[in-house]
Amino acid sequence: MDHWVGVAAIHAVSVVLASVAILPPETTPADVISGEGPGTVPVVSRAAGLLEVTVSDENGYFALSGIGDTGDTGVQSLPYAAGPSPFHGTAVYNIGQTDNLVRLKFEGDGKWTVKFHPLSAAAPWPESASGVNDRVFRLPTGITTAFVRTDDSLSVLDGYGRMIDSYYQPGGPFGDKVTFPREAGYVQIHAKKGWEISPAS
Repeated sequence: MDHWVGVAAIHAVSVVLASVAILPPETTPADVISGEGPGTVPVVSRAAGLLEVTVSDENGYFALSGIGDTGDTGVQSLPYAAGPSPFHGTAVYNIGQTDNLVRLKFEGDGKWTVKFHPLSAAAPWPESASGVNDRVFRLPTGITTAFVRTDDSLSVLDGYGRMIDSYYQPGGPFGDKVTFPREAGYVQIHAKKGWEISPAS
């Protein structure tokens, strides 16, 4: 189910927001691929999980696309399809897809690193926080609503990472109260510039 709001539904938020870590400190070691400049690399782990991407080129843009096991490009519509550098973010991959992600294609300059984590390694949902770039959060038990602002969109996922709902504002940033269904387990925020999370009023 998709949800979108008009500009009038975007509310002002007056809270002190804290930055939040990409992954919790206790995250287990991940499979890692590193490189520099354009290139195509294999996906280390085919199992469903969490993809963490870091790009260090501070003066340009990069593009990242996925190649599936049938050879098709653009599979799984990775949120980092194009973005400014430096970049550090996370996204789910190989979750209920018809074409598994088997290779990643980088375009642009600069050094980059890809880490493959289990989905459970996602950072816990913060009560109040702000940040930049795409991020996946794990919802704790008891969280039913939140106010979320992002320049792009957000997706609510179940405990296996499969899509339940998506929220967006056509032609502009999204900002509104989000209600999480009982089966929700994760939230993926898409944001090229920035996002904010705060308690729902």
